[in-house]
Amino acid sequence: MLPIKSQDDPITDDEVLLRRVHINRLPRFPSSEEVEYAAFVPRNRKSRSPDDGGISLHRLACQSHPTDVLRMVVDPIKLLENGVVAVTVTEVRALGLEVRRADDRNEKEDLRVFGHVVIPQINCDDYYAPGRDAFLDNAIEGLRKCVNVPGRLLVKPSPPANMIRHAAS
Repeated sequence: MLPIKSQDDPITDDEVLLRRVHINRLPRFPSSEEVEYAAFVPRNRKSRSPDDGGISLHRLACQSHPTDVLRMVVDPIKLLENGVVAVTVTEVRALGLEVRRADDRNEKEDLRVFGHVVIPQINCDDYYAPGRDAFLDNAIEGLRKCVNVPGRLLVKPSPPANMIRHAAS
């Protein structure tokens, strides 16, 4: 295992970025790993925490395990409803996007996940603006394609039993 990088270290092209994805952004068939476009859509201003600075990801090099990015999910049921997908910094930059360290000053210390970064171009203000630039849609679709290859779904969600029973009926 490689040593854990400091979140203050420069972000390098060879790094892997992790994105938490809700079960609703994954297909209903457990054998598939296809992530939906919506997994990379920024949360809007009506959200409790809008993605005004860009969508959030975390640097794997700053984690001890991919599941570390789930630390901020405190509800045990919601925790089971989330997975983690991976994309490389090289892939993000090849799409014409930046990766920047996030400003975490307002996060609670015990819920903070180190290595928090954002893709500033994919933010709620630009995404939800009338006449949105096609670049955003192309970038999101590009990210979706990057994670839809075998092995990029690092943590599969485990839906609660009542969700499984409901889906089977």
